[in-house]
Amino acid sequence: INVNTVYNGIDISRYQLALKNNNRNILRKKYGIFANEIVVVFAGRICEEKGIKELMVAIKSIPTSYTIRLVVIGGSTFEGSKETPFIKELKQIAKPLKDRVIFTGYVPHDQIADIYSIADIGCVPSVWDEPFGLTVIEQMAMGLPLIVSDSGAIPEIVDESCAIFVKRGDQFIKGLEEAIMELYSNKEKRNEMGNNALKKVQ
Repeated sequence: INVNTVYNGIDISRYQLALKNNNRNILRKKYGIFANEIVVVFAGRICEEKGIKELMVAIKSIPTSYTIRLVVIGGSTFEGSKETPFIKELKQIAKPLKDRVIFTGYVPHDQIADIYSIADIGCVPSVWDEPFGLTVIEQMAMGLPLIVSDSGAIPEIVDESCAIFVKRGDQFIKGLEEAIMELYSNKEKRNEMGNNALKKVQ
């Protein structure tokens, strides 16, 4: 018997339309993001298994001479957001970072592609065994270079041509920090990986 794996998919045209509309500068202005700043985007439920805490600690460790913003898209649930103890903890971590971290709260799915357009780097730092992160292929469809954990199905979705893999464990936060600084410092690599991500998701 021949068996083929049929992966989850998305409507790529929605993301290509967001790129074509080019609302990047308008949305960056809305969130107070300057043209020279590199934006790392996280999207998903704001819960411990998604690795958002580790990502924020990594951002906190990066020198302020790096003009980096972290945009956190999502809430505690899919259809809205209540401020859980975990979200309160994240906001305490974010306090000394001031405007380097932006929480958008829950964003309806039909607006996600537009918000992604403000980003330069996508990050999916899941610390549990991610079954199949649709956010991975959404960010690929936006032509973003990715930083991902080595969790669950993620290594089946992306490869090193479009993503930097960070091994989970004691050095995970340090690995996220180094991966962000590497892509921040290398625009050519960001562009190449982003183009590869777009080809692969198609």
